[in-house]
Amino acid sequence: KDLVKQIETKRYEINFDDKISGFLVIQIKMSGRREQARPLGIVTSQLSSNSQDLSPSQQAFTFRSPLDNIVVRRFHFPLYNVQDHQLHVTEIMGECVFTFTIPIQILEMCISEEHASIGQYSTLSGLKEHWEIVRQDIVMELHNLVQYYEKSCEALRVEMESGKLFKKSVTKDNHLLEFVPVNMHIQEMKVSQNKDEKERVSYTCVTVGCPTAYSLKYRHGGLARIQASVPRLAIGGSFSPATENKTLRVKTLLKRISQHQMNIKTKSESLKSIAQKSDYSKLETTIRSLVDAVAMFENHCNVLILKDALADWYNGLEIKQIPSFISSLTELNPKSVLTCIEQHMVCVEAQVDGVIKNRSSPTECNSCIDRPISDLLKAVDDAISIFQSALFFVLLKEHYHLQLHKIPVGMKGYRHRRDIVFTHAVTSAVTCFVMKLLRSISSRHFLNQLLEIGFLIHWESLLSTQGDENGMLEDFIVAIHDLNTLKFKLVQAQSVNDLPRVHGVRYKVTVEIPVQIPMFRILPSALRNGKEINTVAGLF
Repeated sequence: KDLVKQIETKRYEINFDDKISGFLVIQIKMSGRREQARPLGIVTSQLSSNSQDLSPSQQAFTFRSPLDNIVVRRFHFPLYNVQDHQLHVTEIMGECVFTFTIPIQILEMCISEEHASIGQYSTLSGLKEHWEIVRQDIVMELHNLVQYYEKSCEALRVEMESGKLFKKSVTKDNHLLEFVPVNMHIQEMKVSQNKDEKERVSYTCVTVGCPTAYSLKYRHGGLARIQASVPRLAIGGSFSPATENKTLRVKTLLKRISQHQMNIKTKSESLKSIAQKSDYSKLETTIRSLVDAVAMFENHCNVLILKDALADWYNGLEIKQIPSFISSLTELNPKSVLTCIEQHMVCVEAQVDGVIKNRSSPTECNSCIDRPISDLLKAVDDAISIFQSALFFVLLKEHYHLQLHKIPVGMKGYRHRRDIVFTHAVTSAVTCFVMKLLRSISSRHFLNQLLEIGFLIHWESLLSTQGDENGMLEDFIVAIHDLNTLKFKLVQAQSVNDLPRVHGVRYKVTVEIPVQIPMFRILPSALRNGKEINTVAGLF
């Protein structure tokens, strides 16, 4: 407690053939407590040769440095046949301040998704006895997974608040810390002649243990082997989340349906508000917008996956529990369910046309339009409720089919394993991106490369295909494919202590990187306006 800082410098001679050929200077900084975050300044002389000329005020701050607990080693070597010149090499190694913050955010995102899944399965009612038992088992399994993730998340917060920024290799099988990447360090080597800052060259890399679920072991192999053993997890041998299985397509469709519901509701409220003001010019434009929104909703719902989902859900219901609306249909498909919406939309359109033609007063406008719009919104809600129930049932069946293949999805199962691997990979990738951006943010060439091509996440590994290392590689290759959906977005920082923020859904996240105002203002307009930066991951 009394010792908060200790700085130790040592100087060693480097001998070759009994002659002094250079000197090694080691400077070690150790922190006994977590220091207050400091912004990292960029000096003009440290910028690469292709950097744009920036004023010192513009280069004052970029974003918070990810480095902490730094160890510095300096080497000095005489140049051959060059008098009074030396080669200066500085090696810097430090721990990363994102080691715990990124995993915590991803865990919170996973917990939120699981709570949503539990809510979705809870809305399924009237199922046959077999599917009701399956539903209860899955809800219980997800409850256990949520509790486990919450416990892990709390453990990570405790570690972070205690000032720890590093997970040692000896703790790699610690279940409470399994979402934290192992042995992650940031390393930089700076080379120059006679301390000439203008000609100094920097080489930066991130070293980290393989992204793998070591705590879950490799009895059944890694993720790639698990996916290959279950066709529903790997269609055509591809591990891309875009074609992974029905689950992602169903979740994407559910999200679109919810967005359409909000869009139709917003435009309907806008139509009612304009009708009360008797603004006939805007009324005609708004009704066209509402018609287009309903047409787009119907277009997105007329898909084969939803048609199959309705049929499966209908077969899974008890006869007595089938909704009367479904029983009244001559044919169960999305088009027949949407027929009621089309009828109400025609009614709303006719009422609006009558109001515009007769130049009705605000009171008359409100009385003519209010009831048809309410009926339209109710029809939309009823249709969406049916579509959601059918799609939730598809997710239930997908979960059940994995259990039939003896592939657990919840705690210590496939999803748990993939969450661990994905968290390791994203944390490492964010650290890598921030360090590269820190050194090249004033380079127009680099920023244009981010806009046009994206960011290359270049992995190198010395793992073999023997024993557990083969399972690690099987986890690793899935992480590489998942990283290809990772995106970065530069945002204006609110304070110097801002850290990267993670948004999105499982295996498809966007990370916001806060940049201080002086540097944010000189970014290309596309990046300032929120253009996302793609990533390309490769393993060598």
